[in-house]
Amino acid sequence: MNDQITIRTLHKQKVSNVDIAEQMKCHPNTISNIINRKTLIEKPTRHKPSVFEPQKETIKEWLDKELTLVKIHEKLAGEYHIHGSYDALRRFVKKHIPRPSQVFGVQEHLPGQEIETDFGDIWIYIEEEQKKVKFQGQGFILPYSGKRFALLQDDQKLETTFRGFEKAFAYFGGVPRKVKIDNPKTLVITNKRYELVFNQHFMEFAEHAGFIPNPCTPRKPEQKGAVEGTIKYLQRNFSAGLVCKTRQEAREKLRVWLEDANKKVHGTYKQAINERFNQERDRLQALPNDSFSFFHRDERKVGKNCHINFANNYYSVPFSYVDKQVTVRWNDSVLRIVYEGKEIALHKLVTGQGNFTTVRAHMPPYKIYSETEYQTYHENKMGQIGPNGHQYFIMLLRKQPRYWYQTVRPIYGMAQEFGSEPVNKALGRALSYGAMDIRIIRNILEKKLYEIVDNVVLPEFSDTGNSRNLEYYT
Repeated sequence: MNDQITIRTLHKQKVSNVDIAEQMKCHPNTISNIINRKTLIEKPTRHKPSVFEPQKETIKEWLDKELTLVKIHEKLAGEYHIHGSYDALRRFVKKHIPRPSQVFGVQEHLPGQEIETDFGDIWIYIEEEQKKVKFQGQGFILPYSGKRFALLQDDQKLETTFRGFEKAFAYFGGVPRKVKIDNPKTLVITNKRYELVFNQHFMEFAEHAGFIPNPCTPRKPEQKGAVEGTIKYLQRNFSAGLVCKTRQEAREKLRVWLEDANKKVHGTYKQAINERFNQERDRLQALPNDSFSFFHRDERKVGKNCHINFANNYYSVPFSYVDKQVTVRWNDSVLRIVYEGKEIALHKLVTGQGNFTTVRAHMPPYKIYSETEYQTYHENKMGQIGPNGHQYFIMLLRKQPRYWYQTVRPIYGMAQEFGSEPVNKALGRALSYGAMDIRIIRNILEKKLYEIVDNVVLPEFSDTGNSRNLEYYT
């Protein structure tokens, strides 16, 4: 109606219909119709109530309980059979149940007091791979000065995260007293009102570096608004439309981009970021003397032989922990075994498979043998089978110095099953041909091949392997 009054007023002021139409952004015919009409027309309005109106108070209660609109829409359909659209519900809530605007206080930061960090997806087209690659952008910012640092990581694994921290601290030249983080499961296990549990690795890393972890309240990202802005800045300013030949080139471009970004004037403080950082640098704590030694973690059960199996090798544990569940922690060279927070064994990692690493003090007194004592015990036991048993044991020591016991043990069982004399004869035949496969010895016993007399002169035993075809004893 106001537009109609304006048009009639302009007509009375002798303004042409064409000029009025141009001014009011409409057609000249519309101007003519309004001028010639006797009365003004009011725009009709509809007063149809919303389908959600009957449950207005219920919706308000659910909103007070912090239910999302998606959940409320589902409950209205399931419990009250109200099938209005989600958009209609959103418009109804906005109009009839307005929520108070959130008010945030200004966070003041002391120099060197805190750093904020977070991850965010960074997409960059890599020509070498002919596709857009998703990097895990790990961002850092010192809120006092606004100085930024960022990395293009391949993942968010724990060790990757820690190495990112170390690079950031090295870039800034020191360690702040607190680190503001989100609540990733790699770092924070539980963050509830009365319960806060950090990943043990993270706590050890924090102690090593000398900072206190300070997680945000869940679902309150505004508590680390500075780094949230840094991640968006990376996404919208650095990576938007960026094309690189390789991943390494992308990382190099990020380094150059950061140098330029930190030279700019801070939007709030109206001071160059690097200049403000100069006031903060001396307030940072000194860097650690060495890099954090990251240990992977897993669980193992101590076997009755006082060893745990790790990567198909065996490491001794004090005998008092037999059948107990222990924590295994390892890096590239060392294996630590921990029980209830206490280190109970430390070993160097060995290569290969099937190796035993045993500390004599870990074994019970009645089980402690030196390597010589252990071999002597079994040499005597094989000698009790017969002279061939003793010679066969000597051959095993020469040709299988690490795995001789795996062959000797089933021979003891065969001696009980077939008797010592047949086994002694079978070992004599196997010895003649340098046969060390336990299945061959059993075949000789079962078929009584040890009774066959070969009319040939057998060569002496040699370390170079079997000297005859296996058909003689199989």
